[in-house]
Amino acid sequence: MNSDNLTDEQKAVIEKVGVMYQKTGLSPAAARILSLLMVVDEAELTFEEICSALHLSKSAVSTAINSLLLMERIDFHTKPGDRKRYFFVDMLKYQNLNEGLLKRISNASIMYREILSIRSEANPKYNADLKSMIEFTDFLFQELSEVFKKWKKDQ
Repeated sequence: MNSDNLTDEQKAVIEKVGVMYQKTGLSPAAARILSLLMVVDEAELTFEEICSALHLSKSAVSTAINSLLLMERIDFHTKPGDRKRYFFVDMLKYQNLNEGLLKRISNASIMYREILSIRSEANPKYNADLKSMIEFTDFLFQELSEVFKKWKKDQ
């Protein structure tokens, strides 16, 4: 796999999706690697194939892969007698990551409540905005909980 094996359309989508992931906090290299693994027809790519396809240095790819592995955005496996790691995106893990979003929203609401509880009345506008944020995170948690329940039921 190298960039010559990618169609112009695949390259454009990798770049577009990469920019989207970059805006969520991924490094440019990590965003492009994640995008590449989602776009290519191959089920998995080696480290060398990723370097070649994206024209990235070994150092950039290594750092980005380690980051993506830590975030559980990608996974890898090995093959008997082969020292290479084969990287892939496990789409079922994405479902679990999305469900983890509920826990993060709940934790944010708890944190905002704690902050509000120790604030003085010196800045009533900010306190009102914080109360609004608490109401929003509670609403979001409820709505997303229902969405996930409905989706699971329909599966």
